[in-house]
Amino acid sequence: MQTGHILNLGSKSGNADDPTSVREEDFRSTADLIAETRSDLRRTMEEIDLQRDEYDWHERRTKILSGILVVLILLFALAAWLIYPIWSGQQKAAADVGGLQTTTNTLGERMSSVEAGLGKVNKGLPTLADRMNQLESSMKTNLDAARNQAQTAATQIGQRIREDFKSIQSRVFSLESNQKESSERVNQLQQQVASLQKEITAMREEGSSATDQIKQLNDAQQTSTRELSNLNERVATNQTGLSTLTNRVDRKRIDFEVTSRQTKEVAPDLYLTLGHADVGKQEVDATLKLGEDAGYVTIRNQGIRKPALFHMPDEKRPIELVFTQISKNSASGYLMMPVPATTASK
Repeated sequence: MQTGHILNLGSKSGNADDPTSVREEDFRSTADLIAETRSDLRRTMEEIDLQRDEYDWHERRTKILSGILVVLILLFALAAWLIYPIWSGQQKAAADVGGLQTTTNTLGERMSSVEAGLGKVNKGLPTLADRMNQLESSMKTNLDAARNQAQTAATQIGQRIREDFKSIQSRVFSLESNQKESSERVNQLQQQVASLQKEITAMREEGSSATDQIKQLNDAQQTSTRELSNLNERVATNQTGLSTLTNRVDRKRIDFEVTSRQTKEVAPDLYLTLGHADVGKQEVDATLKLGEDAGYVTIRNQGIRKPALFHMPDEKRPIELVFTQISKNSASGYLMMPVPATTASK
């Protein structure tokens, strides 16, 4: 870089009078500086890459060494863990050896004391033999006495057992006889219950048959009652029809037609006035005048085909008024007038 500057200075001093050459040399020097700068940057980047690779290599190496160190530490700990029981066992064995020596000394002392005691025991063996003989004799006498007592007790117990067994056998026999009697009684009761059940079943069947018969009789009675009522109705109907027929034989039909709010003579001395007429219900209100001085008969809500009965003065036979058609302003029908006796006889 210093060489480039020196060259640039030399070029300026040589061509100071030509401005174009000065500019070209400045451009060239600037391009050279840029190229040198780029090369320097390239070398710097290469060095940085090398340092980075070295750092990575050192880091991997450090990790590998750390792993090896950890493995060595673990191996050392494992070896110490395996060696420690052996080392402690050796110390314990050494302590046990010292204890064994002490124990051996103590055993020796105790053996000597035991030997002295055995000598004393040997001296007292004759006396012990005499005592054992006495004990054997006393045990024999006691065993004989106990054996005799046991035999006596066994004999007594055997007698008691025989007596108890005999009493138990007698009780068992009595129980068996009672059981037989009870079983016979139970069988008899079962037979009686079976016969009673049969009788109850037969009575139930008879009761059901009697119920059926009663039901049939009730049905027959109801049928007879219905037939009788129908017969009575028929007789009443026949009587009504007969009386109606009798009444109609000596009656005369007179047809009429009247308009609303108008009084009309529909028969001799009979004047009919039509009031309100309901076409929908086919009902009418009317007033009937009977003669000059007999009075009026008021008819309310009279429907068609329904006779309205009334009597004339000095006439026991009724007159029937029947409407056959009702319109808005008029009504038509007929009268069933009794025929005088002289005409009826003719």
